[in-house]
Amino acid sequence: MSIPLFARYYYEGEIQRSEVDYSAALETLDKVRAQARSELSRTLSDLQAGRRTPATLRRVAPGGKQGRRSTPSNSPTKTVQSE
Repeated sequence: MSIPLFARYYYEGEIQRSEVDYSAALETLDKVRAQARSELSRTLSDLQAGRRTPATLRRVAPGGKQGRRSTPSNSPTKTVQSE
């Protein structure tokens, strides 16, 4: 029969393993935070681009319709003559 003796057992292995796990968790947290900052930055830039788009569209084509002004002057166009 054997009886474990804990007289000089100071849990060094468990403490060291816990410290390693804690360090790994901190590294993972830093990575997740960096990823979240990146996604937030991308989302904000998409939002700003979306806000600029309607104003740009109004300048290019008032009323959402493309008129004759939208065709470049040097592009060939067909002309239909009425009789």
